[in-house]
Amino acid sequence: MTIKITKQLATMEDLAIGIGTVVQERNGVPLTLNKISFSSTTPNIASMQTTQATVGTTIQTLGYYSAGDGGSNTYEIVAGGTGTADGGSFIQLNNGLQAKGLFNEGVFADQFGLRGDGVTNDGPKATNAAAFGATVTFNSSKSYLLQNFQLPGKDSIIDFNNAEIIVNGADCVIFYALTDIAQFNIVHKIINGRFLIETNHTAIKAHNVWQPGVRLPPIISNNEFYVAWSVTAVDSIISLQGLNSVNIKDNSFLGGPERLTNNIYGVVVVLGDDFNTSVMNCVIEQNTFTRIGFPIYFHDRTLLTGGRVEGTSIQNNTFVLCRECVRLNIGLSDRIQNNLFTQIFVGIDITTSNSVISGNQFESTYNYGLIVRGTSQSFFERNTVVGNNFKHNTAETTVANPCCILITAATAEKVRFSDFSNNVFYSVNNNTIDAVIFEIGSNNIIGLNFSGCQFLNFDNAFSSDTSTEGQIRRFTGSTFLFGTNRLFDDPDVFSNETNPTYGSWDHGVFGGVLDARGVDVISCLGTSNITGLHFPEVKGKRVLIINKSGGGRTLVHSSTFVLVGAVDRTLGPDRSIEMVKHFTQWLEIGS
Repeated sequence: MTIKITKQLATMEDLAIGIGTVVQERNGVPLTLNKISFSSTTPNIASMQTTQATVGTTIQTLGYYSAGDGGSNTYEIVAGGTGTADGGSFIQLNNGLQAKGLFNEGVFADQFGLRGDGVTNDGPKATNAAAFGATVTFNSSKSYLLQNFQLPGKDSIIDFNNAEIIVNGADCVIFYALTDIAQFNIVHKIINGRFLIETNHTAIKAHNVWQPGVRLPPIISNNEFYVAWSVTAVDSIISLQGLNSVNIKDNSFLGGPERLTNNIYGVVVVLGDDFNTSVMNCVIEQNTFTRIGFPIYFHDRTLLTGGRVEGTSIQNNTFVLCRECVRLNIGLSDRIQNNLFTQIFVGIDITTSNSVISGNQFESTYNYGLIVRGTSQSFFERNTVVGNNFKHNTAETTVANPCCILITAATAEKVRFSDFSNNVFYSVNNNTIDAVIFEIGSNNIIGLNFSGCQFLNFDNAFSSDTSTEGQIRRFTGSTFLFGTNRLFDDPDVFSNETNPTYGSWDHGVFGGVLDARGVDVISCLGTSNITGLHFPEVKGKRVLIINKSGGGRTLVHSSTFVLVGAVDRTLGPDRSIEMVKHFTQWLEIGS
């Protein structure tokens, strides 16, 4: 800080302070004396504009509109036309000269005339401040209404300094539509804001739709986003398009009073029909989302040649009382890890390839912990879904068949070659729901590995339920390996029982020690084809029950059941024993 000696002070002794003294705070930032010089003072900008000072004179203002309002600055009087008058860096004087802001203590938003009264739109003046200063600091004691605050085509740090930022009537902070290749690597950092969202508008919009390969990596961290309780729908709190290396970290998002049912969208990625709209290497970490309907939402795109999502990292976030926490479509090489989902309808709804979903805790999920989709446009393939904990609670379910994992395929073989091993499934509602449900219609799924999973308190560990007759389900080359001595408090380990349907389990492996505790290992209704299944160690009273109604024709062939102790091989009410054919083996070993 520089102390200016006014005309009323004659000597150094009149100040009675020394170099290094902390003399005051501006906007909550301590200022230290490091220089002493002489100039005239004036209470505000309006009075400075009427001065008759000459070129070379310095003037100290005590405020922008009034003394002590946080807008004080030191100015050097320069020739007219030296710079562009923007209300801060250059002030036009009545005598034709200009006052050039020196900003000896840094650039503060109030030095560009922001009022911070929560009513006046300070967006245009904030735009001027950001265009000038590499770092702009706001006044922590004020409330700023910002409409269309546009960040410049250069590196900038916007430190809101815990000031309240009101989002009302228009989008708030915007940077987009670059047209200069020299701007490709700029970085905008937006930190320490307390955003109050009063209308359906976006707090931070970062869009670039001009050129593929653009960098523009915004950093959005340590902000708080509050949605007013009167607002039940927000299209996006943060909106992203056409960006690389976005970093959204250590923010908190808090919605209104409606729990689980509001239409508030948190971080929204907008994908269009061309590659320019892609969002790559987006990092969303260590954020907290509470009562946000859709916290992280990647919009669908319609063309295979359109924008895509690649390299997304969603890690160490907390989701509480949210409707659908993560929706990611047409992803590639994404990582969703170590997140906590509690009291939510849906944890993750995803279509992706070569991705990792691991270490997540799904606590009190009401509908689905994870929805896996194979769509007409994209595969769910070669993914690793391991080491997650699913805890299901139907207390507030809104669907007919809730479960921990729902696997759905709209087109043949769109779900394939993925690892679902070493997950833990637990239901707090004993024997009322299934852990994993396949809804794949007449479409095949191939090569899923469920080895080392643990299931407790489910109706079925796996089920394939449908109301459509004549459909075929195939789980070709899949592995279902249950942990050693895993207990099943459920009627069926694998079920295909709704209406008469075709079910096919081809060359699957049910491994580990399976203690069925007197319940069914496999239960079918209607015509099914069970081929090449291997149970290396099975305990329980009933191993296989098929065709419970006696209708249809179920074949079990080329399979092996190694039975431990006294095991009931009950096969159904009518002629079922004749349906077990073609080299199926029943091997008995001691208890």
